[in-house]
Amino acid sequence: MLKNMVLIVFSVMLAAFAQLLLKHGMTKVGRISSFSDAPAMLLNAILNPFVLAGLAVFAISAVSWLVVLSR
Repeated sequence: MLKNMVLIVFSVMLAAFAQLLLKHGMTKVGRISSFSDAPAMLLNAILNPFVLAGLAVFAISAVSWLVVLSR
């Protein structure tokens, strides 16, 4: 039971940290204000290290959440 709770807390904390990384990265990229700006801005977002880190951490969080759901 304790192992499950630790895994749940770990997964939720990772997801929260990922959201903070994504927010920081997108703040650096700037606001996407129109559809004409979207492709260039999305490319900048994808290449931003904070956005990349946030997506990677979120992927780890999703995998750990799948482990929680499987129990």
